[in-house]
Amino acid sequence: MIGNFHTAQRIVNAELGFIKIVMQITGCTEEEGAKALATLRKAKVVKLDAVNGRYTVVHGAYLEPEVLRNAINY
Repeated sequence: MIGNFHTAQRIVNAELGFIKIVMQITGCTEEEGAKALATLRKAKVVKLDAVNGRYTVVHGAYLEPEVLRNAINY
């Protein structure tokens, strides 16, 4: 059971890390960053690496400020 806890913690860390990156790029709030992550996950343009605890985008263009703001406003 302890292994599941560590995996879950890495997933939470990945979400918080990605939200922080979105906040730095766009200057948005934490709630808006979470909305951008949810939108990008729904569009399947971010991938979770549960081993390393990070989200990665399939193409760097998805981290452009305009694209992230569109994801927030979607």
